[in-house]
Amino acid sequence: MEQHNTHRLLGLLVAVGAGLAGIWMGSAQQAANTTVAAAPNAVDEIKHLKLNGLDGQPHEIVKPGHLTVVNFWASWCPPCREEMPAFDRIYSLYKIQNVDFVGIAIDQADNVAEFQKKNPVTYPLVLGNLDTIDLSVRLGNKAKGLPFTVIIGSDGNILSSRSGPMSESALEAAIRNALPATSPSPLTPPPIPPAAHQNSRP
Repeated sequence: MEQHNTHRLLGLLVAVGAGLAGIWMGSAQQAANTTVAAAPNAVDEIKHLKLNGLDGQPHEIVKPGHLTVVNFWASWCPPCREEMPAFDRIYSLYKIQNVDFVGIAIDQADNVAEFQKKNPVTYPLVLGNLDTIDLSVRLGNKAKGLPFTVIIGSDGNILSSRSGPMSESALEAAIRNALPATSPSPLTPPPIPPAAHQNSRP
């Protein structure tokens, strides 16, 4: 019964949120470009959090030793939908360097599945609930808006958070700054081995 009520409440929240999306996201944009300190227990909670994906299986949100970009979003949120292709491009470039992306949907499973079918992204999309809405607030989403993005370092600490849309260049810069200085740029071709230089001489 408790689980049924949770689903009903989440459905109601999604419906109300869709109707008031302009107001909700407007509040988030007023707080954009700010990183608000997260509650210590929230940092610990997200490091141990698992949420079900569309496959019904639990997915680990933060993997030890990985840089993780956590994006709270919804299918009815236009800025969320607009930024996700850029998020997916950056994920495809940096995943080889242990950079993970996870999209936590404040939405119903059917809506998320339909979105993924029409706008496929390659990083995991998992299903949030009332507890994860509260978690986003304790992670710094004081405006209670969408989208909300948190970048968690490989040491498990929160590096930055943003309420409102995040540009592709800003996100990539944040990731580059968080990676070790010796990490190669994904757009930089690998150096040619000395043997290859010798073989290329006339």
